[in-house]
Amino acid sequence: HIRYDDHKCGSAYKKNVQVPVCPLCNAPIPVQKGEIPDVVVGAHMDKDCKYNPAQQKEKIFTNKCLKPGCKRKEMMKVVCEQCNGNFCIKHRHPLDHDCKGSTEASGLGGKLRQIRNSVDHWSLQ
Repeated sequence: HIRYDDHKCGSAYKKNVQVPVCPLCNAPIPVQKGEIPDVVVGAHMDKDCKYNPAQQKEKIFTNKCLKPGCKRKEMMKVVCEQCNGNFCIKHRHPLDHDCKGSTEASGLGGKLRQIRNSVDHWSLQ
């Protein structure tokens, strides 16, 4: 249990070293004795890095709303339980996308839509 520094161990650099990691590709970068980790990581980034910027620019919002005329896209699928169509948050309820899966408004969303329509109807008169 003697510390490396106490007995002037020549292999201490092998035991007390943190391995730097490339910030772009997350690969561990080996550093030899006497090398500066920042310089080695910089050289890796310039020459050997497998980082692909095209992968980082993948589109997140890929789930297009199926409501005709709507161009919105969502990060996650929002599937209608009636017709199994994928819609945006605004058109997720059956009454909001003229659902062909069922003729009745179901669930809390449909009831809220009916209430909202009746309030709009009375406020316009």
